[in-house]
Formats: sequence, C-alpha cells, structure tokens
Amino acid sequence: MTLGLIVALAVLVMAGCGGGGGGGSVTLTGRVLLVGTETAPNPAATVLSGGSQSTTNVGTGSFTLQVSDSAVTLTVRTTGLPEFQFTLPALTPGQTVSLGDLYVGPTKVAVQGRTVDALDPDLPVAEAVVKLRGHSILTASTGQFTLNDVAYDADGLSEVPGSAERPTGTPAYLLQQFFLETPPVNNVIVVPDIALAPETGGTPPPPPGNVTGRVTAGLNNPIGTRIDIFQPPDAIVPTRSQFVTANTGAFGIWLAGGTYRITFTLNTGTGTLTSTINPVNVVNASTKIDLGTIALN
Repeated sequence: MTLGLIVALAVLVMAGCGGGGGGGSVTLTGRVLLVGTETAPNPAATVLSGGSQSTTNVGTGSFTLQVSDSAVTLTVRTTGLPEFQFTLPALTPGQTVSLGDLYVGPTKVAVQGRTVDALDPDLPVAEAVVKLRGHSILTASTGQFTLNDVAYDADGLSEVPGSAERPTGTPAYLLQQFFLETPPVNNVIVVPDIALAPETGGTPPPPPGNVTGRVTAGLNNPIGTRIDIFQPPDAIVPTRSQFVTANTGAFGIWLAGGTYRITFTLNTGTGTLTSTINPVNVVNASTKIDLGTIALN
C-alpha cells in the first residue's frame, strides 16, 4: 500500500467521525401530558431535539430521546395542538437527564409574575427558580419573570400548579406553589406576587409553618384538599395556594404579618366539601397559630 493511499484512507476515516464537532450523547427522558386532563396524548406526540426524534407512549406519555450535548431546546408536536418548545438545561455527555412532565394544550400563553420575600413584600427575590408546566426560569434582580410557550386550556378539568424557590443563597427561600387563577389577556397571564419564606435566620419558624391545623373530610381522604389564602380577606383571587398532602389532614402554612381569609376545598368526585376561616390575624411570621381541626362539609 502506498503512502498516498494510506493518507487518503486516514482522511476518509476522520471525515466519517466528525459529525457534530465531536459532541457527546445525552439521554433525555420525560412525559408529555395534556394540560386539561393530565393524560397522555393519543395519537402519540412527537418529541424532537438536536436532529433526533422519538414518539411518546400513548398510555403514559413517557419518552426517551438520544441527543447531542449541544442541544438547547426540545420541541413537542401533537396532533391538533400547537407546537410547544421547551428550553433544555446545560447537558453533559453521558448524562441521563429527566425533564419531568412537559405539558401541551390547545393554547399557548406567556406567564408573568414576581417573587418577593414573605416577610418584606417590598423586597424582590432574585435568582429564584420558577417552574411551570415543563418550563423553568431564574427570576431577574427585580424578582420578575416571564415564561413563554406555557400550555393553557380554558376548559380543562385539572389545575397544574407552578412552583418557586431559591434553594441556595443567603438566605435560601422555601418552595411555594402558585396557580393560574385568571384567564389570559392578549395571551398573557399575570400572576400575583409569589411570597417566598426565608429558610434561615430564625423567622419564619421551622417547618411545618407558623399556621398549622388538621383537615377532616368525613369518610373521604383529606389528601388533595386545596388551601387558598386571600389577603386582604375580601380579595377575589388567592394570594397563593397549596394542598394537603398528609393522610392525617395535617398542614402548615407560612404567613407573614397581616389579616387573611383561608378557604379549604376538596373535590370528592361526587361533590365539593368546603370550609372557610375568616379572619386569620397574624402578628408576624414568628407568630404560631393552631387553627385546630377544620371539618369540611
């Protein structure tokens, strides 16, 4: 074999290995769900990223996709619905990255809001992580954020909450859920300020919160009872909301100083059980209040 032929073969081998500039492979996993029902699309959705594509399981909505570590977005195409795009986190070759639940629906909206300190509502919380329906963003120095391409279904049977927290920093801030309570205006939903409780410093007190109690629902399991917090008490839209997650019905809420109305709602499948406590007066976040047993009826 001549030297010229050897060089030519070497060039061909190198050319065959060059696709993508030497980037590594990453495995993406997750689920695609319909925002109105929290069920999987059927027919299956198509998931695309970095030139690769896969289809979702029609029963669970789950998918697995091999992509280059240079991929930055993921697109979901579903029959009869708009195309949704999700921003990927930074990828490292060899990783398996779970994207969690990615929601699609009949409408795309932008969601805007602000994270603030629960003890000082005039103090914005910067670099908080806001997550909603498969999207994630860090808040600006003003605490403000905008999430685009968020799935929305005005006729949906389910409410998919978002969350905000700042797990690191001084201070760190505890996770707080929020909901899309108002319909979009010009395809934009503005959520009320999301009040985050500081994790350190002695105030607010340690978990489960400074306002505690227990929900009973007759023969029904109280898990899933929605707790809506209104400030001022005559507010139409809740300042924030959370759910009872314990079989015992026990709950804890972080509340800064102020006067509140708190409602408890449980959808049993055959009806709705409710109860309201109004007013709830909190001197400050160090005030401990036991609301006792709240019987839904």
